[in-house]
Amino acid sequence: MHAIKPKDIKVFGEKTLGILQRHYKGLESKSKSVLPKVRPGDVAKRFSKTAPVRPVGFDTIVKDIEEKILPGVTGWQNPRFFALYPANTTVPAIAGDTLVTGLGAVGLQWEACPAGTELEVVVMEWLCDAMGITAPFTHESLKGGGLIQNTASDIIASVAICTRVAKHTQLGVTGPNRYYADSSKFVVYMSSDTHFSGAKAVRAAGMQIHYITPTSIDGNYGITADLLEAAIEEDIAKGLVPCMVELNYGTTNTCGYDDFEGIARRNLREKYNIWIHADCAYAGASLMLPERHHHSRLIQDACTSFNINGSKWLLCGFDTSFLWVRDRSLLLDVYAATSDYLPTAHPTMYAPEFKDWAIPLGRKFRSLRVWMVMNYFGLSGMRKALKASIKQGDYLRARVSSHPHLSHIVRTDLGLVCFKAVSPSTGDNVSEQLAAHLTSAGFLVYPSKLQHGTKEAFIRIATGGVNTKHADVVALWKAIKAALPTM
Repeated sequence: MHAIKPKDIKVFGEKTLGILQRHYKGLESKSKSVLPKVRPGDVAKRFSKTAPVRPVGFDTIVKDIEEKILPGVTGWQNPRFFALYPANTTVPAIAGDTLVTGLGAVGLQWEACPAGTELEVVVMEWLCDAMGITAPFTHESLKGGGLIQNTASDIIASVAICTRVAKHTQLGVTGPNRYYADSSKFVVYMSSDTHFSGAKAVRAAGMQIHYITPTSIDGNYGITADLLEAAIEEDIAKGLVPCMVELNYGTTNTCGYDDFEGIARRNLREKYNIWIHADCAYAGASLMLPERHHHSRLIQDACTSFNINGSKWLLCGFDTSFLWVRDRSLLLDVYAATSDYLPTAHPTMYAPEFKDWAIPLGRKFRSLRVWMVMNYFGLSGMRKALKASIKQGDYLRARVSSHPHLSHIVRTDLGLVCFKAVSPSTGDNVSEQLAAHLTSAGFLVYPSKLQHGTKEAFIRIATGGVNTKHADVVALWKAIKAALPTM
C-alpha cells in the first residue's frame, strides 16, 4: 500500500497535473477571480475535525481539491494579480518541484546527495556569470560563494546571527563564549523603509536597531553614505558597537535604492569593520540584464553579503532565494557542525558542505528546479521576461504622467509603479478607494503609504506576473480611467 509503484506515478501524476491544467485554463479565460470569496473559517469548515480513519480514494481527493481547496486559494499566478510583487512559477519549475519531491533526496551533506550539492554550485556560478558577480563571491574563488535558501527573510535572520558572532570575534572574544556573549550594545543600521523581516532578524539575534530616515535619491528614497556614517558615529559616541548594516537594492514599498556607490566609495565596510548586507530580493533579478551589471559591481564593492529572490522575477517558483557571501568562513564559524554518524567530504569547490553554511541540516534539492528553469528558458528567455515586465511598467508610468488626476509618488524604473490618485471633484487623495474599486472589478491592487514625509496613501502596481500580458495591463489602465470620475 505504501510502496511507490511505477504505474501509480503515471496514473496519479496525470490526475494531479489535470488539476493544474484545468486551473490554468480558468486563468486564461478570466473565469477565476484573483481574490477568493471566503472569510476566515470558511475553508476550514469544509473539512471534518478529525482525520479520516480509512483511506480515501484518489479521485475523491482530486474532487475535494477542486471543490474545497482551490476556491480558497488567492490567484498569485492570475494575470490580473498586481499586488505586492510577482511570485512567478513556470512549467519547468512545476516539473522540477515534482521531481524534487519524487526523488525524495535529503541534502544533509555532499555524500547524502552529490548531485544536489554539485548542481547547487553549478547554478549559483551560472547566476554569478549572468549577473556580473565576481570573486570573492564565487565558489571558484574558494573564498566566498553562494547557496539557495528558502526566502529572503530566512537569509537575513541567518546573516544577522553571523554578524553578531563575527563582531564578538573582532572584539577578541574566543571559544564558545563568542556565541553567548552579551550583544545588547550591538547596533544594526537600516532605512526605516526596510522590510519588517529585517527587524525580526535583528530582534531574534539580540541586537539593537538604529533606523535611519531615508532621503530623496533620484526621485525615490534611500539612505546615503552621509546618513549612514553619521548614525554610526553617533552610536560610537554613546559607547555602542556598530555591527551590521542592511541596505536595500529595491525597497519593498517603493523599490528605492540606497546609496551603494557612496558607501562603496568611502569603503565604510572596512572603515568601521562592519558587516554590510544588501537585500536585493526583488530588484536584484534585474542584475541579469547586462546594462545593469554596473549596479552589481557597486553592490559587491559595498557589501559583505547580499540576497536575491528567484521566486519573484526569475521564474523559479517559491521558495527560492539566493545568498552570496564575500567570506564563507563567516558562515562556517557559526553553522559548521557534524557527528560521527554523518560522513563529511573534504570541502572542495563542488563539495562545500552547505549544511555548514546555514541553520538547516536537511536541504531540498532546489538546485534541480533552478537548473531546469535556466535550461528551459536560457538566459535570453529569462532576460526577455524581465524586459517585458519593465515595458509593462513603462506603459503605466507614461500614462500616469499624462493624467491630470494621477501623479507619481516616487520615481521607479522596473516593474513597480507607485502613484496617488486625487478626486476630480474634490481634489482629495482617493488612492485607497481606487485600489478597493479595482480589486472589486477583478484585479488585485493594494494601496500603501509612505513611511515618512507626507505619509500619503498611494497605489502600488507590480507588473511582471508570468501570465500577465500587455492586454491585462491595458485593461487595468482602462479600469483606472473609468473609475476616477466617480471618485
